[in-house]
Amino acid sequence: MERRRSNRRVRHRRVQPVREARSSMLHQSIHQFLHQSRVYDDEEEWFRSMFSNSKKEDAIQNQYEFFVQRMGGPPLYSQRKGHPALIGRHRPFPVTHEAAERWLRHMQNALDDSLDIDQDSKVKMMNFFRHTAFFLVAGNELKNQNQNQTQNNQVACKHAANKPAEE
Repeated sequence: MERRRSNRRVRHRRVQPVREARSSMLHQSIHQFLHQSRVYDDEEEWFRSMFSNSKKEDAIQNQYEFFVQRMGGPPLYSQRKGHPALIGRHRPFPVTHEAAERWLRHMQNALDDSLDIDQDSKVKMMNFFRHTAFFLVAGNELKNQNQNQTQNNQVACKHAANKPAEE
């Protein structure tokens, strides 16, 4: 029995460097993938303008840390910037269906150019990107709906209907 336990430990020690090497390769691949994205080089000014308040390197670092964290890696983004709060962080930008589709096209093109990322991971990443992009679109639409209701003195929900409007 003692012998079996020691064999398990040896196997575990042998596997760990392989996991670390794979993890390191994945981190490098994600970073390279983000550098291949052409978001900042888009031909449309309206789209590029959404990214004009941030430096490309800073945005890539934010995305890299966020993606690594969301894909099961260490919480790099949260350690540096706090809770991701995606809708809140993207509130100042016009995240429309058209903008989401355009961003997704850039992500797909960058993935297509990434030779170090396997096909299964590419599919999972695009599913994640699509979900995130349209999550932000929904947040933007909700923000706009709330702004319109406030401007028109409409009640946001049925529970607030019984309360007098504040002036």
